[in-house]
Amino acid sequence: MSLIKPPQFWNNVPDGSTLRAKSEGTNENYTIDMTVDSSGDDDSVVSQPRLEHGAGVPLVSPNRYIMTVRINFAGLPAPSVTFSARIIRPDGTQHQNPYTFTVSDPAGTPYRALMIAVTSE
Repeated sequence: MSLIKPPQFWNNVPDGSTLRAKSEGTNENYTIDMTVDSSGDDDSVVSQPRLEHGAGVPLVSPNRYIMTVRINFAGLPAPSVTFSARIIRPDGTQHQNPYTFTVSDPAGTPYRALMIAVTSE
């Protein structure tokens, strides 16, 4: 069974914005990835190395994007894992609120998080 974090919604995202996502763990006993499902393109997966260094996902109109983050714990000591995401407009300013959470589970329960971004036309 997975624990699911509350979802994040971003509406009226300007064309040409970028979703910036980053993860950080207190040790290496976890895996994380993010699937990006776009109404206009094929699904893509953002890998753990890209998330650890800060990944950028371009957001173009008119599309709906659903991003699913998966975190799995793999051994003790269990790390704390922080995931953060924000949308940066083409002018460099932040669009609406960022999404950040930290999880840790010594029992190894996987976590899932859902983010939805709808671009403006």
